[in-house]
Amino acid sequence: MIVSHDHKLIFLKPQKVAGTSFEIALSRYLGRRDIITPVAPEDEAVRRKAGFRGAQHHEFTPRDLLHQRKYKEVGKALLRRRMPRKYFHHIPASAVKRRVGDQIWHDYLKVSIVRNPWDIVVSKFYWDQGRDADIADLTRWSIANPEFFAFNRRMYLIDEAPVIDHFLRYEHFRDDILALEDRRPALAGLADTLAGIKAKGASRKAGSRDLPAIYADHPKVAALVDVFFEYEINRFGYTLDPG
Repeated sequence: MIVSHDHKLIFLKPQKVAGTSFEIALSRYLGRRDIITPVAPEDEAVRRKAGFRGAQHHEFTPRDLLHQRKYKEVGKALLRRRMPRKYFHHIPASAVKRRVGDQIWHDYLKVSIVRNPWDIVVSKFYWDQGRDADIADLTRWSIANPEFFAFNRRMYLIDEAPVIDHFLRYEHFRDDILALEDRRPALAGLADTLAGIKAKGASRKAGSRDLPAIYADHPKVAALVDVFFEYEINRFGYTLDPG
């Protein structure tokens, strides 16, 4: 998750949409006042090697906590020698709005990433279960992890109302980033920067892209996708078989 005061931009980061790679690329354009949440250590190493700005300003300050009269939290932070996080990588839009305030929320361009819902569920399955997982377990895994199906909605919607000003479609990443560059000319070169970033390598085996065949064996999962990803399906016209 990123808040760029220089570019008046807020990036809200869903799961399994190449969000970390985009976040690292965007870090190239950030300044000392901007809010940048941490990523995994191996991804921070990629960001550091590229010479881009790393995590900063994502923790509560002692003044924040004292203003909220959270005195016990101040004591705990002193013992841990670390302040609790005010912002984190998959923070919901509603929490960001509360913490940045109405003025910034209204004035800044809110950006996020969307991906074919049927594909994103399969990607998450392999991410959680491992590259060699048996796709026959998809229904069992889905029933055991229902929270994932509603997870990304929290980055796009507040009280079921859309809040994103500029979506990047995973399937049309470059085109949509170039359109973002048009809206924020100071981000020129962002699409090319992203092309050179390698974060969170592939975690699913070859042959796992035949979505109609997969979901023919998992109709209960297909029904969950229809319900929980209704916004993405209706907004972007995603289908089970994109052709």
